[in-house]
Amino acid sequence: MKSVPYHELLGISVEIVEPGSSRARLALDCEAQVSVGERLVYPARLLDIGLGGARLLLEGSVPLGDEVLLTLHLPDEGPPALLSALAVRGRSSEGSKRELGVAFMGLEPEDSERILALVYAAAEIG
Repeated sequence: MKSVPYHELLGISVEIVEPGSSRARLALDCEAQVSVGERLVYPARLLDIGLGGARLLLEGSVPLGDEVLLTLHLPDEGPPALLSALAVRGRSSEGSKRELGVAFMGLEPEDSERILALVYAAAEIG
């Protein structure tokens, strides 16, 4: 019986964006939410992630420099990751959607380990 990579079972596309780099990033497509303040929440798609930050696609605009709370549904069967970040890049994308680049602020060790495990597990697959 042929084994199937975990990401294929979940229907997730993975690709190492910067292989062999200390800034390796994993390209994927997962559900996410971006919260700005206490009331504004945007549904989003997580496009890529690394130890330094992430890139998301969302409907709505987040001013650069704003702190955000990300809820990321990562493909590792763990609970949603709740990560604090700073909006550092933004650009228009398809239709009314915008890409948002964020830099993580104070990642907890377990979050860092989880992201590293995803990135390097994908590197072994690819």
